[in-house]
Amino acid sequence: MQALQFQVVGAASATAADQITAALSGLIPGVEVTSESVEAGRPETQRVIDPVALAALILSIPSAVVAVCDLVDRIAKRKRAAEIVEVVQRVQVETKVVVFLAGPDGASVPFDTLTPDRLLEIAGELAKVPPAQGE
Repeated sequence: MQALQFQVVGAASATAADQITAALSGLIPGVEVTSESVEAGRPETQRVIDPVALAALILSIPSAVVAVCDLVDRIAKRKRAAEIVEVVQRVQVETKVVVFLAGPDGASVPFDTLTPDRLLEIAGELAKVPPAQGE
C-alpha cells in the first residue's frame, strides 16, 4: 500500500495533523495517509534566508529601476527621433532640398543618411558641449 505523507510544523501541529489526515483519508483509494507533527524547532528541510544575499538583492533593486527607466526613456526618444528623421526626409523629397545637421565637432551630416540612433547620438553629444562665450 502506498502512503501519502505530510509534515506539520507549529505549536498546534498535532491537532492540525489529525484534521488534515481525516480530510485526506479516503481521497485516493489504496493510499494511506500518514503525518508527522513537529512541535518546536525548525525542520532541517526548511531553508534560511542568507542575510548577505538579501542585502545584495535589496541594494540592486534601485539600480535595476533606474536601468528600466533609462530604457523606457530611450525607447520614447528613439520613436520621436524616427518621426523627426521621417518628416525631414519627406520634406527634402517634396521640396527638393538637402538638409544637413551640424554635429558637435562642426561636421555636417546629411539628413538623408541619418538614422534615429545617430540623431540621438548627435543630440547627446551636443548636450554635453558647453555653450560658447557670448551666447
